[in-house]
This record gives sequence, structure tokens and C-alpha cells, in this order.
Amino acid sequence: NHLFVMETKSQPNSFADIYGFLLWIFVRTGSVLYLIWAVTPDWVWAVQGITYYPDRYWSIAIPTYLCVSWWALVLGYVGFGYYHTNEWHSIY
Repeated sequence: NHLFVMETKSQPNSFADIYGFLLWIFVRTGSVLYLIWAVTPDWVWAVQGITYYPDRYWSIAIPTYLCVSWWALVLGYVGFGYYHTNEWHSIY
């Protein structure tokens, strides 16, 4: 029965596919490194000989700043659209 057989044509990978995969790898690796830095106690870093690293304040501050900035951007675009919308009684 040939009704359910579907022939697929092999297509070469596009640049978007490759860059998307690389971005996925970097985001996953960065997330793991961030979590390791955020939850590892100071004495573990000292044992490894690492004496300088950012303060743990930034493990909370950076995501907070990013979230607040994102929502400020969203609200800014909504306000911009609202400001430039014609009045209800406008004929334009």
C-alpha cells in the first residue's frame, strides 16, 4: 500500500539550523556554569585555587535586572502603541 509511504528529500542544513544548534549549546552550557557558580560554596572554590569570582549578589541581581528590563520594554511598547492610536471618535 503506497498511500502511507512518504518519500523525503535530503536537504542540506541551513545556516539558521547550525546557528540555532550552536546557540542552544551555548545557552545550556552557560546555564549549567551559572548554576554551578550560584550554588557552590566558597570553600569549594578556595580548594580548587580559585580566589576571585563575582559576588553572589549578582546571581540574583542579573536575572532580576533582565526580567525588569524585559517587562519595562514590553510595557513601553504597549504604551507607545496606545499613545499613537487614534481616538475612538476619530475618522482616520
